[in-house]
Amino acid sequence: MRLNQYFLRHWRMGLLVAFLLIAGTVLNTAYTITLGNILTALGHRSASGTLMWLVATAIVLTLFSLQHYLEPVAETAVNEAMGLSVRRDITARLARTSAEQFHQQPVPEYVSWLTNDLSTINDYGFENTWMAAGQALQVVIGGAALLHYNWSLTVLVLALSLLMLLVPHFFTTNCQIKCNFLPR
Repeated sequence: MRLNQYFLRHWRMGLLVAFLLIAGTVLNTAYTITLGNILTALGHRSASGTLMWLVATAIVLTLFSLQHYLEPVAETAVNEAMGLSVRRDITARLARTSAEQFHQQPVPEYVSWLTNDLSTINDYGFENTWMAAGQALQVVIGGAALLHYNWSLTVLVLALSLLMLLVPHFFTTNCQIKCNFLPR
């Protein structure tokens, strides 16, 4: 089976993790915004505005702390459920093989499928998918926050991001041509 089929099979648990990822990203962005508003209120010498934004920051940090605790717990639970599904699928597939087919592979190979390979699927499949989803959410929600302040900030960030992607490639290409004396 493909990796996405396990996410679909456990969509309810995955939906909770996705909600917690979204909540964490929104709260992280809200924290930054509330800090900026504290500085703005201080600049305007507004004691009531500063106090209001300090309270808002405390609320955001409390919610963020709760999310920061719950998200790994939920992610671990869904990863374990998906890992168990992978094990069951492998075991069911092995149960359907004939004795002749079974003995075409050494027994340690089957043990590896159920232990090492499953650990690799968990580490580089499930966990990396959640990490990539969280990072994509940070880009989208952070971009929306910048867009809220001023559209030119969004354009500037996109241009600088493109520059950050292109500059290392330029040096890598030139180094391969001009730096032949470096060990590879």
